[in-house]
Amino acid sequence: MPFNDDNTLQDIQGCIYVVQGFEAYYPGESPARKLDEIVARIEAKLTKNTNRTRHNWFSIALDFARQARAAYAEGNSERGCELLQQTEEYLVSGNKAHRRKTAFLVAPDGVAHSVSDKTSQKKEPSAD
Repeated sequence: MPFNDDNTLQDIQGCIYVVQGFEAYYPGESPARKLDEIVARIEAKLTKNTNRTRHNWFSIALDFARQARAAYAEGNSERGCELLQQTEEYLVSGNKAHRRKTAFLVAPDGVAHSVSDKTSQKKEPSAD
């Protein structure tokens, strides 16, 4: 499915919002085409992704999008809307995955140390 945009997170979110508000604006019509587009957009993101962490988040989002499509097809738009919300949450988390910084490390003895504690404890080489 060709897209006339960059297929960014915001583009996918826009599709999700359209589907979530679909019944209000188009009563009696099916959002199937837009749901197919959401799935296709996430699939396209996955094929171009090299970050394993992001890939995992987006794969879960894709699963939720497919479940949402099935729920809408069964006429359960409330459940479909919930699943689309989960889709969006996983996409947002996956989009941030590559920028996350380590906040703490756990030593072999099970004690957690903040990363700043570990870096400040490094010994300076002696000038002897």
